[in-house]
Amino acid sequence: MRNRGIPSYFILAVAVGGFFLTGILQSHADVIYLQDGSTWFGRVISLDASSVTFQRRNLKTNDYREQTIARDRIAALVINIRPKQLERLEPGQPDAYLEIAEELAPQSKDPEARDLAIRLYLLAAVNGNPQQRDLCVRAIIPLARTVAEEKRFRALANIYLDDPKSWLTPTTPRSQTRPTISADTLQRRKQLKAALVALRTGKRAKAADVINQSWVEQTLQPFDNICTWRELRQWSIAPELATNGLARTIELEIAIDTSLATNPAQNDTTRDWSTLAEQPVSPLRPISFRNATNFDLSKDIFRDGQWTSQDSP
Repeated sequence: MRNRGIPSYFILAVAVGGFFLTGILQSHADVIYLQDGSTWFGRVISLDASSVTFQRRNLKTNDYREQTIARDRIAALVINIRPKQLERLEPGQPDAYLEIAEELAPQSKDPEARDLAIRLYLLAAVNGNPQQRDLCVRAIIPLARTVAEEKRFRALANIYLDDPKSWLTPTTPRSQTRPTISADTLQRRKQLKAALVALRTGKRAKAADVINQSWVEQTLQPFDNICTWRELRQWSIAPELATNGLARTIELEIAIDTSLATNPAQNDTTRDWSTLAEQPVSPLRPISFRNATNFDLSKDIFRDGQWTSQDSP
């Protein structure tokens, strides 16, 4: 029987009966799901019994705007990484960097989680042994935020991996590596996503009208590791969505969102994360972990809410 508990890489605080967390958090890769169905990515600064102060990330410019939002507008709050976890990291312990990176990598739809996972993989590669470097090189390729960055990651793979095949460029164009989604399937997934938003925001009758339709069973098949059609129907008629059900509803919503975003009909330039600023690598400069991205890997410890180096005052 599958374990359908809340994923280990996040803490879920539901806006029913108060939050489970208090104090100053300054987290990274956090998500707020609002009652109106919208989603905010960014960082929790603080929270109390009535509100949450949040640095919301603009997904097009990557700027942050601090906002305070009343807790009764929030359906769920996901806190992925706490500063104390990052502050315990030391360059001489690359396994610890790897552990957090592995937890964040599946959440690549969240740009904060994606950025942090790439940084931690690279820091583990710089400070780790050959086996750890091998793992990191393989892991960062699917996390690449732009086509140019993916090419640089594949160039690293060409240097560090012993595989007989060439990793320098993708074997097929980027757009062709994505699964094809028919127009009918695409429309049904959009309908199901809207029903999930209705379900987690308390509009159960509206959600049930969609969820009880027979086509939902087939539409759910690619996501049956998250929940089954039977479970979804039960949640839609329950008087209240339990914490576990809410966590898995959100997980399913994110999975469907990801499948829609990777549809071949969408061009890379439409992705929010593809607009991230990057520093071009000079063709005269050999590719390395330290110049593969815009991250300064000399800043390998996290202190006082930012990345810094051990030599810094």
